[in-house]
Amino acid sequence: MILLEINNRIIEETLTLKFDSASNGNKPEAVEVTFADFDGVLYHISNPNGDKTKVMVSISLKFFKELQEHGADEVREIITKPVKNMSGLHLTIKSKLRS
Repeated sequence: MILLEINNRIIEETLTLKFDSASNGNKPEAVEVTFADFDGVLYHISNPNGDKTKVMVSISLKFFKELQEHGADEVREIITKPVKNMSGLHLTIKSKLRS
């Protein structure tokens, strides 16, 4: 039997490190991580335009076209302010590390 976690450990640890570091007043560092999950989802975590005070998570899904047919674009615009996606990636979320 394969035991799968409900969250992605790389995303969780990377974002926790970035937000904890920022909240502790540490100097922000660059992040540039690209990896694939077990189900073929491609993730990219980076700093938008090299701005180390912000972090951006982008994903690419093999089945995104099917999600769009069921209203994914409309739901995405309700949940978060639209962010220009990186080339080849379907969904991007951007956040400041400090408020």
